Amino acid sequence: MSSRRGLLARLRDWWNASHPVTDPPSAPVTATALQSPAIVELPFDGKPLPCVARGDVFEFHLLPHMRWSSTEMSSATLRERAGLLQEAALVEVLRRAWTVTRGCEAGDPAGAETQINRELGDGWCYTDDEGLISCRPSVRVRIDPSLRDHLRPFVLSEVSMRSEHGNALLRAAQTEALVEEWMQVIARLEMSGGLGPAQRQFLVPFVATLVDRDFAAATGALRDARGSGTLVLAEFLKTAVGNHERIGLFEYANAYDKALSGFCVQMGLSPYAMVFPPSDEPASAPVNGVAGATS
Repeated sequence: MSSRRGLLARLRDWWNASHPVTDPPSAPVTATALQSPAIVELPFDGKPLPCVARGDVFEFHLLPHMRWSSTEMSSATLRERAGLLQEAALVEVLRRAWTVTRGCEAGDPAGAETQINRELGDGWCYTDDEGLISCRPSVRVRIDPSLRDHLRPFVLSEVSMRSEHGNALLRAAQTEALVEEWMQVIARLEMSGGLGPAQRQFLVPFVATLVDRDFAAATGALRDARGSGTLVLAEFLKTAVGNHERIGLFEYANAYDKALSGFCVQMGLSPYAMVFPPSDEPASAPVNGVAGATS
């Protein structure tokens, strides 16, 4: 019996020796516990990288920016190794950008910049003696200097026209406000009540001289042209009145006479046209040299 217990003891000792008791496993390592990558951004102090645009006449000038990172080396080591790899990385940037810019218009550097950076994407990696290094480049794109010099006068002209347009709109708004204010002043001083179309039409050329020289010249020319045309039309209506009276068409003559009277008042051919409204009665007295016929 003791021999049997001795066998069991030996088996237990053998089992414990082949399966040693260990400490419970530790918690899994999280991402925050990993070594943070070293990051280096080396300045670019060389000449811009030239890439031809569509048509092979003009070029884009690329200003690259290189971002290096590694989780396997210190920042100092990464800076040293990235400096050795910078030239090779720039060659790769130029190679990838060249295929993109050949399809871009020379006058659209912003569009070319977007497409190049999309092509560069997340960059690439280098296997260095010190470990794995990641390179993530991006570029800024400038227009060809010769094309910029050619376009400069047109852009300046556009800027000038936009500025002049804005100033003209502001001037027009201010002129309108001042003219309205001056007409109201005149109406209040003359106690003529509200300003109707006829009053406004004839006040504007005079008020304009108080507001803006160019506007006054334009409204004065409009007044002269309107006045000459008005006299011609008034003379025509006067002749129509007389002709219809001679052939006995008094109803037509009366209608023309009323039209002449109202037209003269509306167009200011009467000394009191801006004060008194048109009358329903035909004019019987001369109006600034234009006599209305009686019915």
